[in-house]
Amino acid sequence: MDNSSSEAPPEQQITVRELLEAGEDYLEIELVAGSGGLDKRITHARIQKPGLAITGDVSFIHPG
Repeated sequence: MDNSSSEAPPEQQITVRELLEAGEDYLEIELVAGSGGLDKRITHARIQKPGLAITGDVSFIHPG
């Protein structure tokens, strides 16, 4: 069974706030607008890049 589309276990999930705080220095990321979504949980490790598909590059888009 392909487990790539299922949610990560709760102990492997983090909030957007936690990601932002943990990666502030080495990822060089910062909050630029609004804080309303900071407590949303990141539940999947896989990153989708729909913006690339709009430009015609679908090599990074995977079903699931």
